[in-house]
Amino acid sequence: MSLNRVKEVFGKDGVLAHSLKDYEVRREQEEMAEAICSTLTCGRHLVVEAGTGVGKSWAYLIPLSFWSVENKKRVIVSTYTKALQQQLVEKDLPFLKDVLGIDFKFALCLGAGNYLCPWRLNRSVSQGLFDTGTEQEELRHLWNWSLKTTSGLRLDLDFEVSNRLWEMVCRESDLCLDKKCPHFHNCFYFKAYRERFSSHILIVNHHLYFTNLVSGGGVLPQAEVVVFDESHNLEDVATDYLGLEFSNSGLKFLLDSLYNPVSGKGLLNRMAFLKQKKLEKSHNLLEDARQAGEVFFKELSDKIPEGETVRRIHSDDFVSNSLNKPLLRIISHLKKLLDEIKEEEDRFEISVHIQRLETARSALRKILDPSLMWNGEGLSFLGLEQKEEGFVYWVESEPKRARPIYRLRAAPVNVGDALNKLIFEETEHVILTSATMTTQGNFNFLKSRLGLEECNEVILGSPFNYKEQALLYLPDGISEPGKSHEEYLNSLVQEVENILEITGGRAFVLFTSYGDLDRIYSELSTRVSKYPIFRQGDMSPYRLLEGFKETEGSVLLGTTTFWQGIDVPGSALECVIITRLPFSVPDEPVIEARLEELKRDGKNPFLQYQVPQAILRLKQGFGRLIRRKDDFGIVAILDPRIKTRYYGKLFLESLPPCRHADSLKDIEEFLNLKLSLSR
Repeated sequence: MSLNRVKEVFGKDGVLAHSLKDYEVRREQEEMAEAICSTLTCGRHLVVEAGTGVGKSWAYLIPLSFWSVENKKRVIVSTYTKALQQQLVEKDLPFLKDVLGIDFKFALCLGAGNYLCPWRLNRSVSQGLFDTGTEQEELRHLWNWSLKTTSGLRLDLDFEVSNRLWEMVCRESDLCLDKKCPHFHNCFYFKAYRERFSSHILIVNHHLYFTNLVSGGGVLPQAEVVVFDESHNLEDVATDYLGLEFSNSGLKFLLDSLYNPVSGKGLLNRMAFLKQKKLEKSHNLLEDARQAGEVFFKELSDKIPEGETVRRIHSDDFVSNSLNKPLLRIISHLKKLLDEIKEEEDRFEISVHIQRLETARSALRKILDPSLMWNGEGLSFLGLEQKEEGFVYWVESEPKRARPIYRLRAAPVNVGDALNKLIFEETEHVILTSATMTTQGNFNFLKSRLGLEECNEVILGSPFNYKEQALLYLPDGISEPGKSHEEYLNSLVQEVENILEITGGRAFVLFTSYGDLDRIYSELSTRVSKYPIFRQGDMSPYRLLEGFKETEGSVLLGTTTFWQGIDVPGSALECVIITRLPFSVPDEPVIEARLEELKRDGKNPFLQYQVPQAILRLKQGFGRLIRRKDDFGIVAILDPRIKTRYYGKLFLESLPPCRHADSLKDIEEFLNLKLSLSR
């Protein structure tokens, strides 16, 4: 691949400049593209931090487009957020395909559950699986839509369907007849799947990438290059996918899919050949498992102290496995039924349910008996070995529901070894990029967490002029959150109110806990009622953000969701208030286990894990403010520890260089000046 050819694209006389009226050459964008070219020709892996405004998607898409066509090799680009995924597929790639003058193909890759399954739809219609008039009406609309859609994607529906109905008619990987299906040649999923193999660039998200990884590569084609954009989230996604879960809601779904005593429907009742006696035995075995489940989860809930929602499991006898035998009896019974089933499709569905029950039973056994997890049964399906202390176990609850949900979970403490073996050793080139990857000016923390050893490294600043566009407000006089929480909240709400009076709303207020968010919301809603306040939890994040953008002078109170991946350019957002340094909760099971592991290894858990992780999150929150060159505003950090504690300077040194202020008057003068200049 010619580096000069790529550089010409970005130059002042290149195709981008000729195709875009307001195109500006960005030195950082060119440097990132050059680093990718270098990695593809003479390197292996690359980590590149590209500050906000660099335009990193073009910086990797342009060289990768040339490279994939010239070398006839495939590239996977994996994102964390749907917003970035849609931007790449709907805007960036179609534009680049038009202007670059090369014939490359790209495809959006979505999980199987996003596609309508014609076979399951036909069975749902013919077998009358739905009772309510609403669901029957939705099913009728879905049937008519299936006759004209070319994609079969749920996101292309122009009407609403319930989650329950969609789950009954969407494609599920284990409930797929594959080439034996009578609808195989017209299958929406396999049509999209075949397009993946003829494409140069595949756009996926991290979740689908790891689904492919743990399935042994049955979802995505092989690719010689993988780009992980928004790669600061990789460790968390990997931890979820390499773990196990068993829940009362999951158990109920498994049992109800065989026979639901409330609706009288289920797979077994559709088996016309079953004699009444065997049907009754099936129902009785399922009822035994339901009752055993009630007893099991009641015992489990008693282990969680009142007022808590998470409890770590430290002992093998935390709760007895009273579900093992009832599940075994159902599995044995279903296997015997297979001998009597003549219809191949019925045999297939029963076999799938047997496998699902066995998978659930196995997960429960491994979580309750750690010796099974590390003695050859843990991650052996991935070819990985894990020592006993390599997993953490816990139970969590969602009590604020009509039917509380309880989950037993297990997760690997450290995913670095797994990622190194499964990704970095197996893939020719891996490119990790994000606006927030470094702490204290290096990639050491991120590389250690992800198991990445040798790679090229590039740190690129932002083209934005933060010294002119942003003011960092660090007030005095706010109580420390760890000393007196009540005093901290009282001083916090007063400071937030003072800031909003100056900015006229137009603010994000970011929290690290829902409890603090709700408390501040209740105070602000009466004290600053002239500003419309949007609170996370009152509606979906998408609707919340759209409401904020459309409502002048509004305020949005949010937690984790709004610290990253949110783009609000312009005057709607001129202030980001960070209420607290975003340290992880140290007694959250996975975090606690990681801190213990570091301590066992003779390291300082606070300085070598908690502080670097919090720095990355703070950089994400800070990055919500300036999204384009004419943006300006205030970032207020209302946690006094950033000024009073020894580690505070590490946070400040990691933020973009901008002016600091400690008085409300400074905020007022800064905004007045900027407003006068923008008129």
